[in-house]
Amino acid sequence: MTLYWTLTLVVTAIAALTDMRSGHIPNWLTALAFASGLVVHGVAGAMDGGASAAAIAVAWSLAGALICIAPVLLLFARGAMGGGDLKLFAAVGALLHPMRGLEVEVYAFVVAMIVALGQIVHRGVLVQTIVRSASMFLRPLRANGEGPAAVTPHLLVWFRLGPSIFAGALASWFLRHH
Repeated sequence: MTLYWTLTLVVTAIAALTDMRSGHIPNWLTALAFASGLVVHGVAGAMDGGASAAAIAVAWSLAGALICIAPVLLLFARGAMGGGDLKLFAAVGALLHPMRGLEVEVYAFVVAMIVALGQIVHRGVLVQTIVRSASMFLRPLRANGEGPAAVTPHLLVWFRLGPSIFAGALASWFLRHH
């Protein structure tokens, strides 16, 4: 399992750096990581138990990719997350399989929530954000029957998710190995 974690940490570290510098996670990186997950698991499966074991290992990698992108598809569709982030989660799932991939994802979003909270506090809009969130939760429909009122732009928080994904991978690896 060390190879899978090493690949995951290297890929997410490169993604974090490029995301911070350019605002993009390169397609070549996510495609290479995804393919590496399939190949490395397939080869390991073949060495352990032949063609059927290789097929099962590759299927688990594909399942990991699909399961890791499922929770974030709505965020992507709403423009709250970039395509590079989505593809990076797929690559992490392919490398680590479903459960470990989801674990990285959960830790990544915990880190992202901490970053977002820090930005909200720093900008001085914490109370406004809490009040607005509570009103949206308590009154999901406006008086005219339409959906909740739009969030005002000054309350929105936008930041690069790549570093949070790397931090999530690092946290997951650390907690599993220490």
